[in-house]
Amino acid sequence: MEPKYLVAIKVAVSLIRWQDEYVLYNQLSGDTHLLDGVSGELIELLLKQAMSRDQLLQNLGLWFEELNADELNTYLDDFIARFTALDLLEIAKQPV
Repeated sequence: MEPKYLVAIKVAVSLIRWQDEYVLYNQLSGDTHLLDGVSGELIELLLKQAMSRDQLLQNLGLWFEELNADELNTYLDDFIARFTALDLLEIAKQPV
């Protein structure tokens, strides 16, 4: 069984919706990133509170009922890997 963990925003960021996309500004580094709408929505959720992977997956499932579980899991794994590599997300083990 996969260990449970929380996903959280690691640094201070500003997020602005721009048409169907989002612009994310890292206040520490000054880097700016253009995000697709789904990634922007996930970041918006994480700005409110840290969430487990299961909670993020549940939100994706609500937004994209037409996608199967494999597609949703792949998107979420790619999202977490991408934003962790950009040093914007942190992963913490969740107490069981």
